[in-house]
Amino acid sequence: MPIALLKFPTDLLREVFKLCDPFELYKLSKCSKRTQKSITLGGAKDWKISFYGGNEMLISVDYSYYYFNQAMNPEDYFQTNLGGYTNHMFIEFPVEGGFDLFVYLTNTFGIRTIKSLQMMYGSFANVSKVAKFSIERNMETESFGIGFAQDVQDVVNFMPMLSQMNITQLLECSLMFPPDFHFEFVKYPSQICIRNSSWFNINQLQDCTSAEVRLYDSILSNQDLNAFLQTWKNAGAFPNLRLLLIQSRKIDNQSPILGMIPPIVNVNNPRIRVLVHGYDDIINAVRVTKEDGTIGWLKVELGIYASLEFLIYCLSKCSKRVRKSITWRGPRNWKIRHGKSKTTWVRCGEDQYVFKHTINPDEYYKTSLWPYSAIFSNIQPLSMFVDIAERGDLFNYLLDTFKITIVELLDNCDEDIEFLRQTSSIAIDKNMEVEQVNLYDLKNPRGRDAVDFMSVMNQLKITQSFYCCIEFPSNFQHQFTTYPNEICVLNSTWFKIGQLLNCTCVKIELIGSVLRNQDFDVFFKKWKKTGTYPNLRWLKIASKKIDNQSTILEIVPPITNANNPLIEASFGYNDSFEISKAVRITKDDGTEGWLKVELGNWPKLKFLVVKPESVNVTNT
Repeated sequence: MPIALLKFPTDLLREVFKLCDPFELYKLSKCSKRTQKSITLGGAKDWKISFYGGNEMLISVDYSYYYFNQAMNPEDYFQTNLGGYTNHMFIEFPVEGGFDLFVYLTNTFGIRTIKSLQMMYGSFANVSKVAKFSIERNMETESFGIGFAQDVQDVVNFMPMLSQMNITQLLECSLMFPPDFHFEFVKYPSQICIRNSSWFNINQLQDCTSAEVRLYDSILSNQDLNAFLQTWKNAGAFPNLRLLLIQSRKIDNQSPILGMIPPIVNVNNPRIRVLVHGYDDIINAVRVTKEDGTIGWLKVELGIYASLEFLIYCLSKCSKRVRKSITWRGPRNWKIRHGKSKTTWVRCGEDQYVFKHTINPDEYYKTSLWPYSAIFSNIQPLSMFVDIAERGDLFNYLLDTFKITIVELLDNCDEDIEFLRQTSSIAIDKNMEVEQVNLYDLKNPRGRDAVDFMSVMNQLKITQSFYCCIEFPSNFQHQFTTYPNEICVLNSTWFKIGQLLNCTCVKIELIGSVLRNQDFDVFFKKWKKTGTYPNLRWLKIASKKIDNQSTILEIVPPITNANNPLIEASFGYNDSFEISKAVRITKDDGTEGWLKVELGNWPKLKFLVVKPESVNVTNT
C-alpha cells in the first residue's frame, strides 16, 4: 500500500528522514521535487562527501561508506549492494556529470563537510568547480589532493583559489610545477605532504602552523634547517608541530645543524614512537630540548636521499604551560573509554591509543603495538605507559587536556562499580555524550552496588545502546526517562509493559521477560496507530509468560505463516535482521511489520518493521 508520506506532520516527517541512510533519502528525493524539498526538513547533517572527479561519489556516515556509481543501463538504476561498512548504489548521473551530482547531494542532504577532494588525471574541470562551490558555500574540506594534470598551467592558475578554501586536515600535492612557480599559503591544514617541493621555501616553513609537515624533493639546505630548528627552540614557537620530515638534495656534511655536522644520529637511543595522526617513529635520534622543556628527537641522514626527521614528543607532559597551550585547539571529536586490566582508550577516527599505568620510570612514555585485538577497528592500537596511577585521575587528565566530549563506553568489566559510578559522575558533570553503557552480572559480593548505580542512569546522556545482564532483586524497579537507539536486557523481569509502551528505541531485545500475551496485544494495537513508535525497527522478547491461552491481535500463538518467505532488512549503519514464516501486520499509515510468535521451552516473539528499499525477500 502506498504511503502518503508528505501528509505526515512536519515534526514526524523530520524524525523519519533522520532515520534514513543516504541511499534511502536519495530514492525519496527522486520521487518528486516536492519530496526533495521536504527532505531538507531534516536539517544539515554531519555526513561527509568525497569526490575524485569521475563518475563516482562517496558519502561517509560515521564508519559506513555509501558509493553512488554511474549506471551503464537504465535497468540498473537504484540497484543496491549493501555490505555493512561499504555500500554501493547505481544511479543515473546528471548530463553535466559529477559536479551536478555533487551539488544535488550536498543541497538535498544539507552536507557541510567535504571529506576528500582529489584532483587526479583528467578530473581538473570537475574538481575545480567543486572547489569553487565549496568556497561559495563556506564548506570545510578535510582533505585535498593535487595529483597529475593534463595541463600543469591549469593547476597553476587554480592555486590562488586554493588559498580561499577551508582545508582543515590534509593537503597532498605531487604535481611538478614549473621552475618559476611561487605560492604563499594563507593558512595551513593540520598536515601537509608535498612531493616535488622545490617551491616550498624556508619562509613558508617558518610560517607553517601544521602539526605534520612532509616535504620530498626539497631544496632546503643545512642553513635553512638550522634556522628553523633554532626558532623552534624558543618557547612558544611552532606550538602545533609534531612531525617534520624533509628529503632534500641540499642536505650535506658541509655545515652544522644545531651545532652538529650531519649525519646526526645517536645509536644508543632506542626507537621513539609518537602519536601524531598515525604511527610515526624514529630510531637512533638525538634529543633536542626547547626552552619550555618540550622534547624533540632529531635525525639527519646523508646519501642519495638525504633527509631530516624531527619528532616532538609527549607535549602535554613537558610543562603546565605546554599542556595549557594544547587546550587552545578546543574540543576534539575524539572518544574515550575504559578497557580491561585498568587501561584507558582514546579513539581518533579509526586509530586507537591505549594508556596504561606503570610504576617503572624506565617505561614512562614507551610505546608499542597493543598485543590484543582492536575495538571497533581493523587497525592495531598503539599503547603507551604513563605515570598517572589512578584511572580516575588519568581519565580526567585526558578529558581536560584533549577536550574530549564523548565517552564511547562505560561498563563494569573490571568488577569495579565504584569506578563506574565515579566516571559516570564526571560524564554527567561535564554534560558528555555516552554512546554505550554495558552492565555485566559479575556475581560479586557487592552486587547491591549495581542497584544503587541505576539511580544515576537517567542522568547520563546515553545515545547508542544500553546492555544489561544483571539479575536484580525481585523487587527492583527502574523507569527510563530517555532511551538510546538500542537496548538489550537479559534477566528483564523488571522491564514492564509500561516501559515498553513508552520506549522510543530503534532496536529492543528483552530476554527472561515476564511480559504476557495481553501485554503484547496492548503494545501492537498501539503500534498500529499512525505516528506511534516511528523509530522502532526490531523487537525480540523471550518470555515464559507467552502461551496459547489468549490472543495477540486476535491470533492465538503460535503465530506463523509457512507460506511467507524469509525477510531480511538492513537498517542503521551495520545492523541486519531476518525473520521467516512471519505474519504481516500493517499500520494505519501503511507501514508493514512482520510478527512471529513461537512456543515451546523458550517462547519468544520477534517483530521486524521494514521499509521496501531496505528489504531482501528470499523464498524458502
